[in-house]
Amino acid sequence: MIYSPVPSSIEPLINHGTSVWSMETLKGTQWSDAEIEKFLAQQVEKRGRFSRHPTEELTHFKRVMRPFRRVTFQLSRLNSEATHTCRSLVDEQGAALVTDQNHRFLLWRPRYVDLDTYEDEADIHLPDNTDHVRTAIDEMVSIRWQGQEQDDELRPKLREIQKDPLAVITMIVPRQPAGLRREEKMLEESREAHAYVIASSMITNSTPKDIILSYELGAQVLVETVVAQFTSISEDGERWLFLEMADSTSLTATMKAGSALTRIAGLYEGFREAFREYHGI
Repeated sequence: MIYSPVPSSIEPLINHGTSVWSMETLKGTQWSDAEIEKFLAQQVEKRGRFSRHPTEELTHFKRVMRPFRRVTFQLSRLNSEATHTCRSLVDEQGAALVTDQNHRFLLWRPRYVDLDTYEDEADIHLPDNTDHVRTAIDEMVSIRWQGQEQDDELRPKLREIQKDPLAVITMIVPRQPAGLRREEKMLEESREAHAYVIASSMITNSTPKDIILSYELGAQVLVETVVAQFTSISEDGERWLFLEMADSTSLTATMKAGSALTRIAGLYEGFREAFREYHGI
């Protein structure tokens, strides 16, 4: 079943759960601290066309383990009675703090579904943000449904507005402003709805024609993440950069994989504060 949304109030990221002794963890290349530090030093922002003076310095970096949640969706195709499933992973910590629906797309990791895992025997204390995960998914599914319905509903309306027996004349004589405004508004709504359906398909490993009937939350999965902090040299400011080590073909690939988290950290000061407190950054 689709869980009913919980109240939208945001609780602290540090919602203390239980300690676990064995946890499924995504495998990745074991880069040394020296290799990581060298790579991060190359990411320092610089200014100037020729001299390229650094404007910041790498303050420190730390390896942390972050929990994601497996999600399995039950789907139905349009004009079909058959059902099938798709799977993805969602950032459980981020779900507690990211409130904007478009920003929540940054929480998903569809490419991590089939990566190899191992059992981590370390004692790890995980937060329990299940309610926030359910709320984020419920709202995503609801907006996706609205978008899929809107696509079908708007198409005949747009055709009706665009009907004109004097097609050649309409190419020369502009339509009435009111009609143009209605059409532009409907086209914009259609574009936004269609874009949301496509984006939600990408993050869930589904297609725009799939209707999500229900979902099931699965096990937590740990992803090793490197968080780096850069401090501005000339002014008061800092920049965060994340590497997600599950995508480990290269350190550049880990930075690309961590770019969603880097973006979230830049958008939400509360995320940085909670991350700093929870992980001891």
